[in-house]
Amino acid sequence: MIIYRPSFGRGGRLKTTAEGSKKRSEFGEFDAIVGTAAATYLVESKWSRSPELRDTELTLREAQIHRHKVFRWYLDNWRSNHPTSWEEFRAKNSISFEDKFSGLAIAPQGSILAQNLEFVLDSLKPHGKDVRDVLLYLAVSGSKVPNAIKPSHFSLVHMEYTPISPGGYFELR
Repeated sequence: MIIYRPSFGRGGRLKTTAEGSKKRSEFGEFDAIVGTAAATYLVESKWSRSPELRDTELTLREAQIHRHKVFRWYLDNWRSNHPTSWEEFRAKNSISFEDKFSGLAIAPQGSILAQNLEFVLDSLKPHGKDVRDVLLYLAVSGSKVPNAIKPSHFSLVHMEYTPISPGGYFELR
């Protein structure tokens, strides 16, 4: 199963908690999530013109790394808790989540974010329990390829392509 560009918000909106403090629930958008029998892969992508590529080292932004940590927490806890509803999951896990991710709150019941998370988490239930962080590196033919990624636990998948336009468009087959 491939989920292309699953949206978990932009990460900028704040919600007011019962105590009156402001917390956000949104944490960003992956380029893809892939579920197989062997594992679940959380995918970020970069290309050879990416400003994050310096010489042969590619560094992911802190927001991208954080997104992987937050989603992994959701997935691990969804799989281990076996909730019957989002509200049950939220009630059982809010304190733990907010302790781990200061400034974040679990998505509110009925929100689009909660609906998106519940759909994706349910869809990933039958797939591999191992969760892996992946960087898909799309490179114009002949361009340099990173030999180091930060953070280093991300797996590099390199895909070389020949552009069909000056702007870098290519055919995906």
